[in-house]
Amino acid sequence: MTDDEAKDILYDWYGFAREKIEICHSVPVFEVNRHRRIRQVGEKERLPLYNATDWNYIRFNCGCMAYELYNDDLRPFIH
Repeated sequence: MTDDEAKDILYDWYGFAREKIEICHSVPVFEVNRHRRIRQVGEKERLPLYNATDWNYIRFNCGCMAYELYNDDLRPFIH
């Protein structure tokens, strides 16, 4: 799915403003080191996907908030 198609879905389903949506194509990967501190060790590719209304994935930012749409469940994305 293209970024414009993902923005259209987010606008049509949830009312997000198209001009404020930023589609993210990767997420950070973290691990806990031996001192029990979290550190970023890389990034994982997460492209926007759509197969049906109950099988989809879009990771995006809108304004100062980060969101994840996963299988028709919209939730805040916590880094």
